[in-house]
Amino acid sequence: MHSYDLADLDASDAAAEIRRLSDGGQFQIRHMVVLRLPYETSAAMARIGCSRLFRPLPNLKIITHHLGAMVPFLEARVGLGLDQLGTREGAEPAYAEIIANMKKKGRRPVDYFRMFFADTAINGSRSGTRCGIDFFGCEHVLFGTDARSIRRRSALHPRHHQGAGRNRHHRERAAPRSISSMPSEC
Repeated sequence: MHSYDLADLDASDAAAEIRRLSDGGQFQIRHMVVLRLPYETSAAMARIGCSRLFRPLPNLKIITHHLGAMVPFLEARVGLGLDQLGTREGAEPAYAEIIANMKKKGRRPVDYFRMFFADTAINGSRSGTRCGIDFFGCEHVLFGTDARSIRRRSALHPRHHQGAGRNRHHRERAAPRSISSMPSEC
């Protein structure tokens, strides 16, 4: 685990990436990784965005994996849900104050999600790519692939060792498909 001074990242052209590298061997239901990892990315974005981290560090570049996971697709739900923080019975008063201060500046909580960058590692889905670009804008979308996870899986599971050569093949297949999914304006 690396430790970074976020102020140094904010002042530089460097970026931090939100990406789960390992589950510590605790993950039991293998097929659930398809849904769990995007949920965790989305939850991390919410925690970072609501923590007001971007306020003192407006140039901080944090890259989310899988085109921002669930956030772009659920933009309206995320926006309306976060707009209502502090208005429901039993809510913490601090939330209402945070929302009121954002409104004074003409901002909504969902606007902080748009400050993230996102990679295109969504297996070439045209509708997913369009959704992510519509949410983040072309200037915040970067090409990305899951090829790294194939190498990791090869190292962890002996039955995948003979597939180590698939890394190059996967990258060659994934890149054109993902790039061709990008709209022409990007």
